[in-house]
Amino acid sequence: MRRLLFLVVTGLALCVGKVQAQQEMHPSALYLLGLCEGKEDVALAYIIGWTDRQQHDADSGDICFPNGMRPQWARDILCEYMTAHAKNLTLNMDADKAMWSAMHETWPCNK
Repeated sequence: MRRLLFLVVTGLALCVGKVQAQQEMHPSALYLLGLCEGKEDVALAYIIGWTDRQQHDADSGDICFPNGMRPQWARDILCEYMTAHAKNLTLNMDADKAMWSAMHETWPCNK
């Protein structure tokens, strides 16, 4: 009986740890809003990583960044977008979705 209890408790602990790790790897849109209101360095680091990945993906998601784009531009656009849409943000909205929406609204590819 003790062994079963130990296995159940250990299994639950592992599940909770996995969920927390996934949340940290995929921050929410509300987390991004907090970055906009807080330290600029953290927001820029996230944005630089996101835009770099987006520019090098085979499927750029129909976002055409301008030549010579600076990370500060993307940060300003993201923060303006997040502030304008703050009432629509939820705990479940993924930060990637918010980033994509802000960037695509500003720099859509003309096909």
